[in-house]
Amino acid sequence: MTKLSEQRLKKEHDTLRQHLSNLMLPYIDLCRKYKNSKRLIDVLRARSTILPLNEYANRNETKYEPGILTEKHMEISNQEVQLMQDRYEFEVHKLHTVMKRFEHKENYSYLPLDRRTNECLRLFTET
Repeated sequence: MTKLSEQRLKKEHDTLRQHLSNLMLPYIDLCRKYKNSKRLIDVLRARSTILPLNEYANRNETKYEPGILTEKHMEISNQEVQLMQDRYEFEVHKLHTVMKRFEHKENYSYLPLDRRTNECLRLFTET
């Protein structure tokens, strides 16, 4: 082989090695992401949070089926509604109390001002 062909081969070899290394980085990254995803899916399956699609469909179909609510479910729902209503009324009462307190403070803050105004008016009229 001639010197020129050797150099050309060497150059092609270096170019191919560079292309190969450029391809290896994304491939390694893809493999790492695949392993992480697989591990995450295994953990979720172990926790039973992933259900097959047909189980999701069955769950949604039976969720609002008429006649499925029993008296116990109705009682539990009524208790939850009553609890929410009690919390709402408590919050409203608390806000009314705070509002009354601020009104009371406001009235007392005007009282000294009115006194001072009257005092000034009295002094002004006396002179």
